[in-house]
Amino acid sequence: MLNKFNKIINNKYSIFFKFIFSLRYLFLIFFISFISFLITPNFFDYEKRSLRIKNYLYKNYQLKINDYSEINFKPFPVPILEIKNVESEFNLTSSSINSEKIILYPNFFSIYNYDNFSIKKLIISNSETKLNIDEIVPFVKQITNQKKNFHIKKLNLKLFNKNNLLLSL
Repeated sequence: MLNKFNKIINNKYSIFFKFIFSLRYLFLIFFISFISFLITPNFFDYEKRSLRIKNYLYKNYQLKINDYSEINFKPFPVPILEIKNVESEFNLTSSSINSEKIILYPNFFSIYNYDNFSIKKLIISNSETKLNIDEIVPFVKQITNQKKNFHIKKLNLKLFNKNNLLLSL
């Protein structure tokens, strides 16, 4: 019985099964090329590309980065650029924002092409800022009027009035 079944498969459907079994190699090739596409940017030197990233953030988010410690790329689960220990400021306020890290989610094809660099989302996490009471309105307007996807997580906000602490949030 088993022998007859084997003969039927080999005779009637052999072309179909050969095609299906050869597709697994094609899937393997695509999978390996996709993984290598995502892992290769780990070997890039992002210090050379930092000026383009800074210009993009200033142009699209009005976020001026003054100082940072390092830029890392993490390919999984989603490709991200992580800028650590960042001192930055928004365009309309003079106070600085000290962040533990800024996470950029670049567009998929923007991982390699930094001439046309673009990001989908920006997250500023674990940050601290000191604002004068006069600057709170422009600061809030700047954050709420962002056209692109922008998030701030764990912001420690200290409000001052002539060097006197008024409120700490």
